[in-house]
Amino acid sequence: MLGTTLTVEPGPPGVGQRFTAVTALGPVGFADPMEVTAWDPPRRADVRHLGDVVRGTGTFTVDPAPGGAWLTWTEDLEVPFGWAGVAGLKALEPLARGGLRVSLRRMARDLEARSRPKLRRVEEAT
Repeated sequence: MLGTTLTVEPGPPGVGQRFTAVTALGPVGFADPMEVTAWDPPRRADVRHLGDVVRGTGTFTVDPAPGGAWLTWTEDLEVPFGWAGVAGLKALEPLARGGLRVSLRRMARDLEARSRPKLRRVEEAT
């Protein structure tokens, strides 16, 4: 994701795997530690947010679609700091949506590039 660095703790992928996403814009940012709570590759992964700023759960599912697949990302989050947190989240929503849009387009482009067959250039013998 745009402005996010991911650090994965050692260990096999699956339930119990922990990782931390640090999202920052310049010197301002926060860590979002998570733990995998359900694992059914390549169809589904559930996480629990364990941090002070972001708490709640997330689910990522991949479903077949004509010509590819659909990724669905759902979050059920607790907003910190009461009404001030809700107001701050609303104020940041346009920026967050724009960053998410850019990130998802980049991810789609990268995934599409990986799935295309690699073409070899054939030199003609003279």
